[in-house]
Amino acid sequence: DLEKEAFGDGVEWVRLKAAVREGVQRATGWALELNSSNVEVTVIAFFGTDHLALGVEACEPSVSEGGPLFPWSQLPRPGMETQLAGAMAALAAEPYRDAAGATALAETDSIIVDPTCGMGTLLLAAARIWPRSSGKPGRLRLVGRDRNPEQLKKCLANFEACSMDASDIRFGDARDPASLSHLEEGSVQALICDLPCGAAHKEGSDRESYEAFLELAARLLRPGGRCILLSTRREQLTRTAGRGPWKTVASWSVGRGEGNFREFLLLALERLPGPMESDHQERPSREEW
Repeated sequence: DLEKEAFGDGVEWVRLKAAVREGVQRATGWALELNSSNVEVTVIAFFGTDHLALGVEACEPSVSEGGPLFPWSQLPRPGMETQLAGAMAALAAEPYRDAAGATALAETDSIIVDPTCGMGTLLLAAARIWPRSSGKPGRLRLVGRDRNPEQLKKCLANFEACSMDASDIRFGDARDPASLSHLEEGSVQALICDLPCGAAHKEGSDRESYEAFLELAARLLRPGGRCILLSTRREQLTRTAGRGPWKTVASWSVGRGEGNFREFLLLALERLPGPMESDHQERPSREEW
């Protein structure tokens, strides 16, 4: 575990989080409100082997001031923690925030894929903060698949509430190559996913499923595109990603659930180009990695 690597085998996850919480309170003077809906600032911590990263969410500027496309308050039913969804979206958008990245976005559509989209929170998080070019903007295409009809209904309601195009949010199993066959290889800027894990998602959290999700990402992403993944199955995810055409950008432990007691791995990967590979050349299959 990253915490044990950084602090030694004696580290305790709950005490470590408490220490960070107390440190933030001492440094800022902010009062802690665990169960209040009226918080002014939300802080989320990410632990690395040699660093601690803090994400701070406060009052947002308007769209005209360069702020998000829409506020989180417009979502009727966020499916996951909006702070975490926003952090994952920011990692996905990072390569396109400099001048060269913004120019590239103005010349083509931006495609963001979530192969297990649920209520659509991750896709909407990306849409909120995706860089917008000052020149002629390319279209933002949000592509989501899910096998749960009830989740998809809530996803479509969230998209409608945020005035986002849901034409490519559909019922389907992204592990099936035909599900996303309309997307060209190397055409996607980012794939972002809260991977199936836990007792309720055994079918989609086995080794073969994770291999299928990573194979999908390797096929669809353009070189330099980001694959942002979240799972409790740390070893399986790390092992599977280690066999692919990936550079690890970030690997952070994240606490979720009541009291943040469930430990997840947030893994940010960057698609490496293969030998002689350009944006339009054929991507390798898993057997060729």
